[in-house]
Amino acid sequence: MVAENDIVITTAVIPGKKAPVLVTADMVKGMIPGSVILDLAAERGGNCELTKPGEISIQNGVTIIGRYNIAGTAPYHASQLYARNLTNFLIHIVKDQKAGPESGR
Repeated sequence: MVAENDIVITTAVIPGKKAPVLVTADMVKGMIPGSVILDLAAERGGNCELTKPGEISIQNGVTIIGRYNIAGTAPYHASQLYARNLTNFLIHIVKDQKAGPESGR
């Protein structure tokens, strides 16, 4: 249920069509003021009924982020940092190029 969450991230997009509405205005009204909806489908109209494509708005105390191409705005170094963290994690769970119970981990 949307009202039980402080943060909602929507991503549903159908290529070549308007994004389906997953979060209605009534659902937003039921959310606690200060909650945030990050609508990654804003370029296609948004998954939230109240999304204003390209903008950040506040509706009923809920911040709705409808910016375009959010993934494209992430710094290059964020991708490098994520890759490094993932590599370091895998190094700790893989031993002798094997993973699982037989590897001793």
